[in-house]
Amino acid sequence: MKKEENNNKITTNNLIALINIIDYYEEFSKNMKRFISKKDNNRDLIERLESISRNEICIKDMGARNFYKANKDAIDIINNYSSIHDFICLNYDYRGIPFDNYDKLDYYYDYLLKNKNKIEQIKLTLRKIKELDLTIINLNEEYNFTESNYYFSFNPYSINKEEFYYERFYYLDNIQILPNYEKNVIEYCTKKSDYKIVIKSFDNIYNSNEIYVNSLFFNPNSLPINISREETLDKILNMKKENNIEDRKIREAIELSVTTDDLEDQSIKTSSIINKMNNEIYKKELNILLNNILDSISKMREIEHLFYQDIINNSKKINEKRLSKEKRLYLEKRSMNELDSD
Repeated sequence: MKKEENNNKITTNNLIALINIIDYYEEFSKNMKRFISKKDNNRDLIERLESISRNEICIKDMGARNFYKANKDAIDIINNYSSIHDFICLNYDYRGIPFDNYDKLDYYYDYLLKNKNKIEQIKLTLRKIKELDLTIINLNEEYNFTESNYYFSFNPYSINKEEFYYERFYYLDNIQILPNYEKNVIEYCTKKSDYKIVIKSFDNIYNSNEIYVNSLFFNPNSLPINISREETLDKILNMKKENNIEDRKIREAIELSVTTDDLEDQSIKTSSIINKMNNEIYKKELNILLNNILDSISKMREIEHLFYQDIINNSKKINEKRLSKEKRLYLEKRSMNELDSD
């Protein structure tokens, strides 16, 4: 998937407003750019335009009043779904030049024109996104959400179910849990998803929840019923619990492999110690014992290989690549723990 910082962001309200003025937008956009580029302090100008368009106070600014009269249909529609203030200020600087990183109205306008035969479906999808209180949309047709794995951690021993560790949590369609060694880490991917929802807060108190999409005309029924813990995070947690048998197989395989590695390493160190001994009698006896141990380790290796193959052959989710990855992660974590204890 492309880096998130290269997105085309837009607020959900402004995109809904845009789709409803699509027949007015080209002319309105030209007029708007000319209008706001005439004044140095155009933020005040736009606030006056907002007030005039909503009949909040009597404003004598004839420029703003004339602009509203000339573009009344478009502005009234924008105010119905968003606000003319946000529609302009989130998209244009004081010279009437579009911002690079936020609300890319022209980009979305071109996208809507290209898919004009799907406008009604897009409206349905946007309505559902709005209902979910996803305040920011990020569209890029090249997004492929199957290319990444997603993670979050939790405390499996906590009585308090809320004790999860994440700054943001990703929810997608068709989630598949990936078996892993760690009991407190959930790793998952998607087999196919048109979206990736970024949940930073279940109550969305800071209007920070967003959605990344590769189209705007996907089936809105693929989205969750709501952005609650029960409909998102808990569903993944329950899938993780159903995956416990696979996780246990991985833990058994890795622990057998790592223990055999440790025995072999210790045997090599022991051999070095024995070979430095001066007493030939004890040296000979110890070497005999050590050779028996090495023979046993060799047999353990054979059993380990058979055990690995048995797990792989009897699981749709576990393969040699995953076992190798989980073993590497286990060893990295063990190494870090050893450094911390020093």
